[in-house]
Amino acid sequence: MKILQKIDKFIFTFCKCIIAILFIVMIVAASLQVIFRFVLNNSLAWTEELCRFAMIWMTMLSLGLAVRMRSHISIDIIKDLVPAKVIPILDKIGCIIGIALSFVIVWTGISLAQLNMTQFSAAMHWNMGYMYCSVPVGAVILIFYLALQLFGLDKKFDELDRKEVK
Repeated sequence: MKILQKIDKFIFTFCKCIIAILFIVMIVAASLQVIFRFVLNNSLAWTEELCRFAMIWMTMLSLGLAVRMRSHISIDIIKDLVPAKVIPILDKIGCIIGIALSFVIVWTGISLAQLNMTQFSAAMHWNMGYMYCSVPVGAVILIFYLALQLFGLDKKFDELDRKEVK
């Protein structure tokens, strides 16, 4: 249990840091594009591509964090219509479906990444296989956090974290 909690903390902190860095990269690249285009009348070719790649990685890394923080959208009307005893069962079914779909995404993402390893981006000449790697990486993180939710470990970790802070 302690190992899973440490993995949880590491993944959560690491992803938050990478997402913050990517967000800063996007802001700087977009600002440079605006300055070069409207002030210097000389557009940069690579900034749009860099912003797109940063956004893709940010999105895929954020999937698992959103599940961990339980901030994904949900259909609350169904929960309002069923008895309170059924809600945990629906949550478990949702986690199982999410894990199954995430395994499909991992499988497909790996195939796409391998398929695109010989393709390079137009402006920055980056290997597109690495951009497609964001899909399986994000899906693996998603599987991890959905599995924690499925077994109720996410709430236990939150309680342990609160006890450590006190």
